Amino acid sequence: MGVVKEESAKDYIKRLGHEAEREELFLTYVKSPYQVINDSPTLKHYTNWNAFDSLSLEVREGKRKAEIEPPLKDYKLILVANNVIEGAETLDSPGNAGISPKEHKLVALNLALSKKVKIDRPGRYLIYHYVDEDVYSPINVEVEAKEDVFEVVYYAEGYGRAMQSSTIYIDVGKNAAVNFSLIVKGENSSNAFSYSKARVEGSINTSIFVAGAANAHVQYKSFLQANSSASFNAKALGTRDNN
Repeated sequence: MGVVKEESAKDYIKRLGHEAEREELFLTYVKSPYQVINDSPTLKHYTNWNAFDSLSLEVREGKRKAEIEPPLKDYKLILVANNVIEGAETLDSPGNAGISPKEHKLVALNLALSKKVKIDRPGRYLIYHYVDEDVYSPINVEVEAKEDVFEVVYYAEGYGRAMQSSTIYIDVGKNAAVNFSLIVKGENSSNAFSYSKARVEGSINTSIFVAGAANAHVQYKSFLQANSSASFNAKALGTRDNN
């Protein structure tokens, strides 16, 4: 058992570029533990890793539903719908400029199976990650903000036994300001994993909101350089048995 079915993952990798590198990343996922240090009274991940490991999901491109409406207007829309990406060019490279596959077991899985989207021009962007089929749906995002103002919203919405997964790296130059929002919205049977990191020379304002998923794990880290600034707020809400 595992998050994904091994044969499905290997078949999907064959349809992507850099097959050997992706197979190595998948092997890293298989061999890595979820946690190097077990939970303790002072360090808790509050995540049922066994629930992720019991999913055994397919990895495939699903159907693009015409009735999907993005939750926000007046943004440049990058739509990830059942593993079909629209609104941005995708890159074949499975690596991430600032996130190593060794940082987390599920990061290695994400990088092995995801397509990459890179944002490097100022503006307002909505990455709408929508899944309503029982599939594993990963995305690899890099934001390179050298100057000016960037507003980036990652909005994940999942239904059924779907699992969205994202790795998001934000490099904020000294002449740049970034507003970053991460929203994960699910229902009682859906699952989500998100691992984000920011390297900040300028300024960043980060907001995280998670609600409703059966099992969700979200990590965000920021590394501030000299004379940089950052603000942060987060909220998680459970529903019914998930509280």
